Amino acid sequence: VYDSLDDSLKSMENNQKALEIYQQLVTSDPQNKLLQQGIAIAYANVGTQAGMARKKALSLESMDKSLDIMKEVVASSPQNVPQQGILAAIYEARGDNFLRWHELQPAKREYERAFSAYEKINAGASHAGTQVSASGCKSRMGSAALQAGEAETAAAAFQQSLDLAKPFLSAE
Repeated sequence: VYDSLDDSLKSMENNQKALEIYQQLVTSDPQNKLLQQGIAIAYANVGTQAGMARKKALSLESMDKSLDIMKEVVASSPQNVPQQGILAAIYEARGDNFLRWHELQPAKREYERAFSAYEKINAGASHAGTQVSASGCKSRMGSAALQAGEAETAAAAFQQSLDLAKPFLSAE
């Protein structure tokens, strides 16, 4: 992950090049769900880096496109757990951008959507990866609540995060 503005701009340019490649590939095979998933991820990557580079309009536009595409991919194959996880991760990345911009209510909304998606995945069968992702998402929800001055809500979210992570802390 790039931390400086210059690195974020460079990373955004690289992600935009990857997006262009996916756009060409999808044009040649528009029904290919794997390519659609790839373009959704590419849009999310551009959106994340644009958010870090303080290019809010590009970030929001890219994230919206990412979400629209990924929602369609998940709807076409609702039993595909990895795709559901990608959708949850996109919500979480949107939340990260809002938190970065100190827009706490939208951040909390996106984290709630991500956490709900992780819970839905885990309701079918427990998946270690999504359990850990859900724990991280709860921690981010705590951070947003803390920045909003909601200490009790933050403490509850951090405790839930820890409770979700505990089974994995003692695992090898």
